[in-house]
Amino acid sequence: MNYPAFLRREWRFLNFAFALMFFSSLGQTHFISIFGGEIRASFQISHGAFGLYYMLATLASGVALLWIGRLIDEVDLRLWSALVCSAAVAACFLMSAAASIPLLVLALFAVRHTGQGLMGHTAFTSMARYFENHRGKAISIAALGFAAGSGVFPRFGVWLLHQVSWHRAWFLLGLGLLGFLVPYVLWLLKGHTRRHARYRERAAERERVDASTETPASERPNGTRQWTRGEVLRDPRFYLLIPAVLSPMFVLTGFIFHQVRLAESKGWSMEMLAGCFVPFAIAQSACSLYLGARVDRLGARRLVRLYLIPLAVGMAVLASSDHPTAALVYMVLAGATTGAAGPVTGSLWAELYGVLHLGSIRALSSSLMIFSTALAPLVLGQLMDRGVGMDALAWGCMTYVSVGIVLISMALGRAAPRGG
Repeated sequence: MNYPAFLRREWRFLNFAFALMFFSSLGQTHFISIFGGEIRASFQISHGAFGLYYMLATLASGVALLWIGRLIDEVDLRLWSALVCSAAVAACFLMSAAASIPLLVLALFAVRHTGQGLMGHTAFTSMARYFENHRGKAISIAALGFAAGSGVFPRFGVWLLHQVSWHRAWFLLGLGLLGFLVPYVLWLLKGHTRRHARYRERAAERERVDASTETPASERPNGTRQWTRGEVLRDPRFYLLIPAVLSPMFVLTGFIFHQVRLAESKGWSMEMLAGCFVPFAIAQSACSLYLGARVDRLGARRLVRLYLIPLAVGMAVLASSDHPTAALVYMVLAGATTGAAGPVTGSLWAELYGVLHLGSIRALSSSLMIFSTALAPLVLGQLMDRGVGMDALAWGCMTYVSVGIVLISMALGRAAPRGG
């Protein structure tokens, strides 16, 4: 089934995931950082102090997602989505009421956990679980919501700050979510009872096949065995895969957070570097759509060996040239990898470990991803404080990504352990 036919058939559920990913921008660094100057001025804190509070809130979000994220396997998706969206509303109101440092840290945790954490987790988990034959396309369409949000929300945030104070801005954002997102998401999930019933029928059929075959469960093809999170944690393949899966977010978060320093070291203007985010978003969207269809045809296990190559090449170009064209090439190649990451890695866990406990397994990988995004600015910043240049950091990140490619091949070359 091609994209137009798929959209016509499943437009309501696909829009559900797109909407969650779009509004997840409220908890992403590219939106929250818009308010950084006003927040620091209100509390009279330094860049370093604000960065520390932000890191603590992000790390706490990752820990919470590890435990809360697994509940999507047990709670009806309509109730779960209503709770997540309502929690995002409360987080916006909490930000608007932040009048002390402890309350600010709590509010940052809330918006990071509901936006970056739970909304993205819900969108990708539901697409991977309910679209077994079109998983790649579904996840790629959901990922377009993130690309759209990253293009809209920073500009909207700047405009909003010209109209009202940052406290009032977050209050208005909360009102907007309450009046629009919560009822919209519930409307989009109309008819989910039938979809979930079909999913349960497929799961029951798998159980019957598993019970009737003498082939060991760990050796059955096509992900028929449904792993628990505890079994995944005992699988050596997971520990080989996770450094590679985390590498794009770690590398790009670190370099985007320190983009001012990057521009200074290269002799580039910030206007030129910021302009490269447009081709970045185009490459991200194009690769997401292209790889979504390829995942459905070839499987994520084949494509995951390749998706990091553009980022490795992009970091090598960035490290080896100060010409402005290097910034464009780096951003386009980085966009290609981040666009591929959604459908490829989003489908990989379902292919390897099944969908019955997918929420719990994705919560584990997502919380590790959040940890990496929290640590990246700190790690790169500490290295810069010790005199390491941006070119050396780019070479180091290229090496990390290249090692990740090798680890993927090692992981997928191993047989699954018997009995998990």
